[in-house]
Amino acid sequence: RLFSLEIVKPLHTTLTSLAGSDDYAALREVVAEPRVHNIFGDGRAFLRRSERQYDIIEADALRPTSAYAGNLYSQEYFELLRSRLKPHGLAVTWAPTERAKRTFLSVFPYVVHYEPDVSMLIGSNEPITWDAAAMTRRLQHPFSVAHYGSASEELLQSYVEMFATVQPTFYGPEFDRTGLADLNRDLFPRDEFMTPAAD
Repeated sequence: RLFSLEIVKPLHTTLTSLAGSDDYAALREVVAEPRVHNIFGDGRAFLRRSERQYDIIEADALRPTSAYAGNLYSQEYFELLRSRLKPHGLAVTWAPTERAKRTFLSVFPYVVHYEPDVSMLIGSNEPITWDAAAMTRRLQHPFSVAHYGSASEELLQSYVEMFATVQPTFYGPEFDRTGLADLNRDLFPRDEFMTPAAD
């Protein structure tokens, strides 16, 4: 089962309305997907209230300097994600700053840092297998072709090229984390406060 948490409930109402009038197949797919269970409220609070574990947890996070963005880039938040993963589960986040990256690395023993156009972090409690050839094959499956093609014809090809040309950086338990400092914390979200990075 797929859960979608949205804190701004009218956004879903607006998207549903637009899907009925706009000639945009990808939007219709999003609002009509029967596997998705939409929940409206604070996603972090939802995770804290439940002991349910997940295969993948991903947040479309705010810009790091936006109000309350610190709740999605703090050490405590990443620890919550880690505690809610199934074995070999993945936590995914945007890494808009080096401080956010350091904070994520301080929590997860296994991390993949992927930087095609934007900086993305994938964390897990277990080693992460990265098989670009397998991902490319899956992108060529008829389901994937139809799914991504509904958004734009160029999107699918851009993903294929991305996996072929961009090599991620891997971090494991052997990576020395003792020097990771100047992190985001719940009570001091440094990125949100635009605190200059430590030298």
